[in-house]
Amino acid sequence: MALITPIYAAPIVLLFMFLSVRVIRYRRSKLVAFGDQGDKDLLRLMRAQGNCAEYAPIGLFLLLMAELTAPAPLGLHIAGTLLVIGRITHGIGLGHYPRIIMARVVGITCTFTSYLICLALALF
Repeated sequence: MALITPIYAAPIVLLFMFLSVRVIRYRRSKLVAFGDQGDKDLLRLMRAQGNCAEYAPIGLFLLLMAELTAPAPLGLHIAGTLLVIGRITHGIGLGHYPRIIMARVVGITCTFTSYLICLALALF
C-alpha cells in the first residue's frame, strides 16, 4: 500500500488547481474562451499550468513506482520533496512576469533530480 506518495500528490494537486484557477479567472476577465488570441499574459499563465500538467504526473507516477517496488522511506521523501519544490518553483518562475529564469532552472533541476532518485530506488 502506498502511504508516502499521497503526501506529495496533495500539494501538487493544489498547485495545479491554483494554476488552473488563474487561467480561468484571466480568461473570464478578458472574455477569451479558446486559445490565447495573441494575449501574451494568457499564454504565460497557460504555459505555467500546462507545464505542471506535463511534468507532475510523471513525477508522481515515478514516486509511486519507487514506493511500490523499493520502499526506502527517506529516499522517497527526498524525491517527493524535490518534486513538490520543483513544481512550485518552476510554476513561480514561468507564471511570473517578468519570468524568473533562475526559478525555472531550479524548478526543472529539482524535478529531474526527483525523477532520477525514483528511478534509482525502483531499479536498484
